[in-house]
Amino acid sequence: LGDVYKRQLSADEKLLCQCKLGELCWLATVSRPDICARLAQLSSKVNDLQGSDIYRINALIKSVKADQPRTILKYASSSFPLFPAGTDRRGRPRSYGERLSNGALSLVGWSDAAYGDLSQNGKCRLGYLIGIMSSSLSGPCHILQWTSKFTRKLVKSSLGGEVYAFSEMLDHMTLLREFYSPFSRISPGLVGMEDCESLFTQLKNRKMETEKYLVRHFLSFQQSLEDGELENVYWIPGTENPADGLTKLRSVMGPILALLESGRFQPGVLRPLRGLASRE
Repeated sequence: LGDVYKRQLSADEKLLCQCKLGELCWLATVSRPDICARLAQLSSKVNDLQGSDIYRINALIKSVKADQPRTILKYASSSFPLFPAGTDRRGRPRSYGERLSNGALSLVGWSDAAYGDLSQNGKCRLGYLIGIMSSSLSGPCHILQWTSKFTRKLVKSSLGGEVYAFSEMLDHMTLLREFYSPFSRISPGLVGMEDCESLFTQLKNRKMETEKYLVRHFLSFQQSLEDGELENVYWIPGTENPADGLTKLRSVMGPILALLESGRFQPGVLRPLRGLASRE
């Protein structure tokens, strides 16, 4: 059996596997952020696939089909709807047609990084999701964008990966706000969600105590907070972070699937950097 797993694929087998991976990459880009981490492990060696990778690709395809009812269907045809209006495949009501808020809105981002086993030549995998919801952080949340990729720079620690992930997410949120503001006549605030206790503590203390090569990013976070561009940062447990499913192969997929399925973010723990309000 070991020889079967390690054998080199024929030209036809390799071409078929590459085609399936291409289809899965397209799917992950347009509507399935929950498969990004598992897909990245396979697509990173698309030219060096072995017999065992056929089983992994088939397992991923089965997972895609099994979780389909719980994920976003972004481009369903209005002339041929798959589900009755306002419900999902199981007949349960969905909140995607619900008004976001009558008041202020915020762009909310969840970031995460995986350092260690998923590192590649000193670079680690980072991921983030960005959605828009009420500034009260309750009610419907519409996902706008997500990313799962390797860092462009070398990373020396898990804190470094988390800082790079948060920095890229903040840049992307700023870009989205500038893009949508002329059309919507609103300028939503920016809110970050992070599960790294070390980063959260150093932001709270306003001092980067380690990793001197990260100071530039840390100072940009502080400047954004002082200028009010970044309204607040919240610490959430890793088990409740939807972005965890974008970076780790063995992560708990519940948070990201729940966010996609219900269209709502419902954390059990929410610790703010600013203010006294805390949800625990």
